[in-house]
Amino acid sequence: MANLFTLVGPCNTYDLDSMLGEAINMVTNAQTQIGALTSGAILPFTTKARIANNAQNMFNTNTQWKRVLDSPSRAKLDQVTGIYGNLLNAIQNGANLGPATNFFICTDQTLEYVNDPSMFGPIPGTSDDEMALYGTSVWTDKTLRDANGVIEFAIYPMVGKTPLCSQNGGSLAGQTFKPTPLAVNKPSNIILFCPAAWDTTRVKTSLVPYQGNYFKPGDKASPDDYRSLPGTFIHEMLHLLYPFQFEDKDVTDRSGFVKKAYNFDLCFDLARSNIDYALNNPDNYRIFAEGCFLPNVRWMAAAPAS
Repeated sequence: MANLFTLVGPCNTYDLDSMLGEAINMVTNAQTQIGALTSGAILPFTTKARIANNAQNMFNTNTQWKRVLDSPSRAKLDQVTGIYGNLLNAIQNGANLGPATNFFICTDQTLEYVNDPSMFGPIPGTSDDEMALYGTSVWTDKTLRDANGVIEFAIYPMVGKTPLCSQNGGSLAGQTFKPTPLAVNKPSNIILFCPAAWDTTRVKTSLVPYQGNYFKPGDKASPDDYRSLPGTFIHEMLHLLYPFQFEDKDVTDRSGFVKKAYNFDLCFDLARSNIDYALNNPDNYRIFAEGCFLPNVRWMAAAPAS
């Protein structure tokens, strides 16, 4: 990870390289499985059929057993595999990444809210509009300063002083912040992992132990019970690589409320209500990659509300 990001906070507490390695394996496997789906017939009750179900769930492909996918379905998956390809090039080869302008923050405990114009150094003229919009009240890391006390990056939360990982009741596992040209006259790409990401009761550190033919007693074959740390990283990386395209999309849930498309049911519904949104929604890609990484799972979606 250190060759891709400047690591901020107590990152030595966590095995980030293992997370990265499994994310690479997940994305590589997802591409491989898409290739298998688009190149031949799909037989029921096979691993390939379960992969086809994943594609149908997350990208609304038209699966017809014992036949190849139709052209519209292949076109959707061609788009998906292109996105995965760009993601893999970034996290495996470092394309468009690097520690100079990319920051991975392991928790928000070293962040502080500051309002001191001197911390920004020389402000480029192109930042006038940004300054007028945000002023100089930002979140930054209290340990990253140059010799003149100039900050290395700035985060502009619209909610002001609320600690970043305390927003939304502390439920967010991660956040990615759009780049800004302000701090030290350079754009900064920032991923923040919150305590929820490291909470193993919410997010599984690895999915490798669950790749067998059975599940441990008490576990359920529901995608939301197998949300993973590598999958969370995949989700946030799509925000980083496509900051205006891959935003969390809105979808109307089964009770009529508009929500962000996180987790299985909402991503499933998004793929049916607006496929263009689903093809640009980070969690659809996370869930598909995680599902493909668990080849023996037959997911059980929650029953629709009566």
